[in-house]
Amino acid sequence: MEKFAVLMNEFEEKKIPAAETLGNLEKLFIIHPKFTPSDVDLTNMFNQLGKILQQKETKAISRAISLMKYFTKDKKYHLMIFKTDILKNIAPHLHSTNNPIIHSTLDNFINIATTIDGAKAIIDSKVLKYMLKVFEIQDEHLSYKSLQLLSKFSDFGEETIKEIFKQDKNLFFFMVNHLDADYRPSRIPAFNSVVNTLAHANEELTHGMIDMGCVSHLCNFFYEYSGNRAMDTFKALKNTLEKSGSRAKEVANSMKGCGGIDYLMEMNTEESQELIYKFFDY
Repeated sequence: MEKFAVLMNEFEEKKIPAAETLGNLEKLFIIHPKFTPSDVDLTNMFNQLGKILQQKETKAISRAISLMKYFTKDKKYHLMIFKTDILKNIAPHLHSTNNPIIHSTLDNFINIATTIDGAKAIIDSKVLKYMLKVFEIQDEHLSYKSLQLLSKFSDFGEETIKEIFKQDKNLFFFMVNHLDADYRPSRIPAFNSVVNTLAHANEELTHGMIDMGCVSHLCNFFYEYSGNRAMDTFKALKNTLEKSGSRAKEVANSMKGCGGIDYLMEMNTEESQELIYKFFDY
């Protein structure tokens, strides 16, 4: 498309502000949703965006990250994205002082956290190292999006849980802390993240989750939710008991205190009865 070529030339010539060119590019793709640039043109565009993201012009950065959402939400572009460094250029903007930029940055990573290749790209981007500061802002909507990302990422199992531990294990605290978040939508991605973590945690991480108060928080999900979430709660507490080693008695007592044992008795399944027999004095 000729218009696309003209706009790409504007990046090279640098006669027009980058923010203006980026805005026009975004409009172009919205108006012509069937237009797909060639792989060469995509690579060139992503490289141009990467350069802009390493500069300090807030308006251009905001538009570059916003433009990237058009591509990250469509899986047909993911492979080309993963072949460039664009995600590594986006990740540091979680430390922006501009909340809309942080929102758009999280949106991009949430969009790609849908496949195992996307999870690997998240690992390579080192975005997890930048997430703690987002939680420290204490903005409920930013925290919610951060939890969505952790939830989707943790769905891919043991490797992703290990990577969270490696890049910033403090993130586990915010997962647990949001199990009873005042902003209720945050509770579900926090819950899924915790369930996934306990499914793949070793004893050290399990002890850390216990110290953060995960047992009493999880017990609340028995009574606030039903169906699959109640069953996931059971599995999470079962994993906690079985991986807690010398602290199993402590976990059992916590479950007694928060009503978890009562729910296990109400379940009255072979699995719940085995757990009661193994860990509780009944």
